[in-house]
This record gives sequence, structure tokens and C-alpha cells, in this order.
Amino acid sequence: MLAIRSTLITLLFAGYVGIAQSAPIVFTDTSYTTFAQADAGNASGGPDSAFTMNLLPISSAAAATSDDGDSASAVAFADTPMFLTATNDAFGVSGPASSNAVATFTGLFDALPGLLTLSFDFESLVEQMTNGFGNNSLAVTLEVGGITLFNDILFASGSINQQFLLATGGSGLFDLTLISTADASAGDSAFSLGTVNASLDAVAASAVPEPASVALLMTGLLGLGFMRRGQLSARLKMT
Repeated sequence: MLAIRSTLITLLFAGYVGIAQSAPIVFTDTSYTTFAQADAGNASGGPDSAFTMNLLPISSAAAATSDDGDSASAVAFADTPMFLTATNDAFGVSGPASSNAVATFTGLFDALPGLLTLSFDFESLVEQMTNGFGNNSLAVTLEVGGITLFNDILFASGSINQQFLLATGGSGLFDLTLISTADASAGDSAFSLGTVNASLDAVAASAVPEPASVALLMTGLLGLGFMRRGQLSARLKMT
């Protein structure tokens, strides 16, 4: 009897938790772009750009070295599912040097009523000497049914995990744009590296237990508890 009760409790909880598990959003259309440009003194590299809808990974790279030794380089990289990275370095000897790299992900999806979870980790590393300048920025936009759920620009490392309860569904847009730059004048240098790894998950409203289902679950558990307590009381009276 105890084994039957334990099995029933396990099944009840497994059913309650299982039907509410989130799943990654399935995008109806995706696109990735990368861009890189480098300039150093009298030399230039790029622009180099790449675009794809599903053939990953892609990357763009540019480099330049002047006659006086000024140098700059930039690399942008994009991979599945939503991973972007961009890096730059600039070193000025007798003249200026600069570079910039951009990586973008854009996805379209059909959102259903329910719970939508946005998560991403953004890492930014910058090294600067004297008046050199490096910077990483991440722009994130999430829209559903023409309503903006999240729209922000991050300049420092950070993690985001936000949930949105959708009363109605609609067409969705998710956009990540990572920009990395480095600028240096004569005698200066700068380095920047930015990465982002994101995810977008959903639990459809039809998969979330209704109040009646939750009440039924709780009633069953309470019933098992009372049954167990009654058996214990009976045993105590017999002794």
C-alpha cells in the first residue's frame, strides 16, 4: 500500500511539473549578419560583411597596417543558436588607428499566449592605454504583437533572465546587435572583445495547469495525507 501511495504521489507531481516545462522558441525566419572594418594611418581594410539565414557559422574580418606601423584589426562572428562575438584592436605609432566589428541576429516567430522567458549572458572585455578607447555594446529588442516587451542597450558585462506573461499571442521579433570598437591615436592602443549567448523559451498557456487541475492535484495529495494519518491513528489504538 505504501509503495502504491508513493508511486501515485510521484506521478501527480511529475504530471504537474512536466506539462509546464518550457521549450525553445521555434523561429519561422532567422538571419545573421557580420561586419568588420579597419583603418590605420594611410591603410584601410574592409569593409567585409557576411549574411546568412541558416548556414552557420559566418564571420567577417578586416585588417590594416600603415607604412609607419600603425595597425588595426576587427573580427565579427555569429553561430547558432544565438551566439555572437566581436573583437577589435588598434595600435597607433605615428598616426590614428581604429576598427569596428558588428554581429547581428534577427529572428521572427509566432508567439502563443503563455509565458515567455528571455535569457542572455553578455561579456565585455576592454583594455586601453593612455588615450586609447575600446567599447562593447549590446542592443536587445523583443517584441510580440507590435508591443515592445524588452528594449535595452548594455555597455558592461551582465546577465538577464526576464519572464513575460502573454495574454494574447501574435507575431514576434527578437533582435540582438553586438557592436565592438577600438580607437587609438599616435602612441595609444586599445582592445575590445564582446560576446553574447542568448535564449528565448516559452510555455504555452494550454500547457500550464488550470486552477481546477491544481485544485484536483492538491485534493489528491491531501486525501493521501489524511489516509496515511488515519492508518497511523488506527495502529496506535491497536497498540
